[in-house]
Amino acid sequence: MEFTTKTNSAWKNIPNTDLVLFIDSFDQKNFDVRIGTLTKSQFISQIHAENDIDLNTQLDKIIENHLSSKSLAKLTDEICVLYKKLKDIFSNLPHF
Repeated sequence: MEFTTKTNSAWKNIPNTDLVLFIDSFDQKNFDVRIGTLTKSQFISQIHAENDIDLNTQLDKIIENHLSSKSLAKLTDEICVLYKKLKDIFSNLPHF
């Protein structure tokens, strides 16, 4: 993703996801970063960047961390569902 420090506000689709990354700045050095959809997003970070390379490097790290934490949360949810199913199966087995 290529963002520039020369704009006050921008958004781009995150590749291979349904998510959008938003950045907002009033001084082109401090940026609020949000992730979500075009109709709903949440603040996830504020970064300071002096140039485009710094901005995009930091945004890449934020995206990577956010997507990996979402993947972990999804995996945790799936494990909880499987645990409940296994618990139900084992509770219905006859006791010897």
